[in-house]
Amino acid sequence: MARADLLLKSELLRLIYLLEGDAAAVQSRRPEGSDGHAIRPALSYLAEHFTETVTVEQLSARCNLSKSHFMFCFKRSTGMSAMEHLSQLRIRAACEALSGTGRSVAEIAADCGYNNLSNFNRQFKRQVGCSPAQYRKAIARPG
Repeated sequence: MARADLLLKSELLRLIYLLEGDAAAVQSRRPEGSDGHAIRPALSYLAEHFTETVTVEQLSARCNLSKSHFMFCFKRSTGMSAMEHLSQLRIRAACEALSGTGRSVAEIAADCGYNNLSNFNRQFKRQVGCSPAQYRKAIARPG
């Protein structure tokens, strides 16, 4: 019974994560007001380069904004910091890779832009609610 409960909880967490990801994607595609217009270059860059090392300085320069004004505009427009958004993009890609490939967690973490496996595992668990290995195991078992 506990195994079925764990599987159900994992699937519910995955559903919530995917729904939140869809909401964040919609929000980042339709940023509100002038702030949204100002940060569009950063959103586009993040979507294309999330596997690379990205800094707030790089993103603010792409938008021709000071670092502090960029951070303010990004947060006001998307509801999260640029680094939180970057982390969500990376974890979403990791979820797809975990459910669609047999590659190791370490390989997937590196491919998604994480140089530190421990940090990847911590970020994954914080966002998804379980470890990458638990996520893969739960996805592999049909409900």
